[in-house]
Amino acid sequence: MSCQQSVASYLSDWLEIHSPGLAPSTVAGYKRSITLHIVPVCGTVPLAELSPLHILKALAPLRAAGHPRAAQLVLITLRAALKDAMRLGLIDHNPADLVALPAHHARRLGYWGVDQMRAFLAATQGDALYPAWLLALCCGLRRGELLGLRWMDVDFGAHIVHVRNQRVRIEGVTYDRPPKSEAGRRDLAISPPLEEALRALRKQQRQLSPYVLTRDGQPLTADALRYAFRRACAAAGVPEIPLHGLRHSMASAAIDAGCELRVLQALLGHAHLSTTA
Repeated sequence: MSCQQSVASYLSDWLEIHSPGLAPSTVAGYKRSITLHIVPVCGTVPLAELSPLHILKALAPLRAAGHPRAAQLVLITLRAALKDAMRLGLIDHNPADLVALPAHHARRLGYWGVDQMRAFLAATQGDALYPAWLLALCCGLRRGELLGLRWMDVDFGAHIVHVRNQRVRIEGVTYDRPPKSEAGRRDLAISPPLEEALRALRKQQRQLSPYVLTRDGQPLTADALRYAFRRACAAAGVPEIPLHGLRHSMASAAIDAGCELRVLQALLGHAHLSTTA
């Protein structure tokens, strides 16, 4: 079998064909891997001649720079693209399958204990974003889910928050999109303190907005939320943790309180129990 189409040409065609069915964040990740790391090293190589050695050379700079996760994503991109090339009969084997996935150990996110959670909430009760902190610590919402929460998703009558939307920023453009998986679409009970805070926020919003978290009538941005959280941590005198650490704090407190893992999986919107574990 001999396919003289270059790796760069094939990957360009592959991305163009598959992009419409993928999430914008996935497309952006594929583009980065292809344009920054694969094409500069082996873009001119004929597709049928691509070897594990070519791929290892593409991964080498990332490994040397101490970016094993980025190297993983490059290899994962190649494996997916070359699997499709095999299906199309362009190549008879997948050289990316012969390359071991670079080892990567995720950094543990910081989180708070129950006492720190209580101290933070007590200190921020008068903040404009107090409902956001409650939603993260009581419901475990992700950042994009916080930013994408709409008033139409808040059912005061049933005391439920419907997680149906998230706002994500990719390559400078903000998108509204549904949760990544069906498990991410979930209905969460609103506690009395959270409902009280949300009702108060609704009355305070001078400019009508479809979104719960706003600034001057416009949807709150991820940067604004992150900076506000850093200031709130300092004012409350609690250790600063990543914003996503609020979700981890909620999960840890739930486990300590005896919550079953599968119940927590549903609350957090994880597609796989292993992620929750």
